[in-house]
Amino acid sequence: MFNPYIAVPVAVWAITQLAKFTVTAIRGNLDLRYLYASGGMPSVHSAVVCSLATTALVVDGYSSHLFGFTLIFAGIVMYDSLGVRRAAGEQGAAINMIVASLRHDKVRLDKPDLEVREVLGHKPDEVAVGALVGIILALVFNYQHISPLTTWLGAIPGRIELIVYAVIAGILIIGGIIQHQLLRRRGSEALSALSRRLLFLCETIGVLMAVFVVSAFERVNYLSMRFYFLASILALVIWGSWLYLSNRHRLPAALALESEAARKEKWLPKPKKKRKKR
Repeated sequence: MFNPYIAVPVAVWAITQLAKFTVTAIRGNLDLRYLYASGGMPSVHSAVVCSLATTALVVDGYSSHLFGFTLIFAGIVMYDSLGVRRAAGEQGAAINMIVASLRHDKVRLDKPDLEVREVLGHKPDEVAVGALVGIILALVFNYQHISPLTTWLGAIPGRIELIVYAVIAGILIIGGIIQHQLLRRRGSEALSALSRRLLFLCETIGVLMAVFVVSAFERVNYLSMRFYFLASILALVIWGSWLYLSNRHRLPAALALESEAARKEKWLPKPKKKRKKR
């Protein structure tokens, strides 16, 4: 008899660490430190803590104290990977650049071989992939405890839960239309493009959830399971996160270019219209 709260995270750590070394080697960086060190794709920290939380979920249930503790613990660890440890890695890169410039200028250093490790934290995609790997592996290792979870996912949600899903669907559908109209009136091509993407996201997920809500009220067997609602919310989170990350730096740059072009256009003479010959 083994303790799943120890055996599963350790197995996930070993598998994910090996996967990270393999991915790094395929990218052309054969570094043995990736077999035990932090940083890189996927995030081992995320995989381990998510496997621990998933194990607590399938073994003890979603209402257990242990699942609540491991879920909060996983959130803190992943947030730390994105924030503190990633910032430390960027600071390490800056320090290495400073030391390299001093060597280039032939400045004598007490420790000429000083080099700080730069890969400490993780990018959002590395954390997301690590979390997904940890959840999948934990479900595989705890297959004998999955039946209560599949029963819960396959059940029809209660009335109050369905009302919550219906409200979310309504907010997405109406909110998507409102934001599209507001951003389109700004007269910016970059904002208009973003509003179209947001509209497509909100309308797609909102309509899907509305269909599932109606199906659940009508007791349609294969379209009323709780799994569809949770999958829709997960798709909304992933899709929205990707949209945010892809436009986080691109949108301000595009708005700055548009603002500069509009400022210059005020001072440039407008081209005269050619008169048609009679």
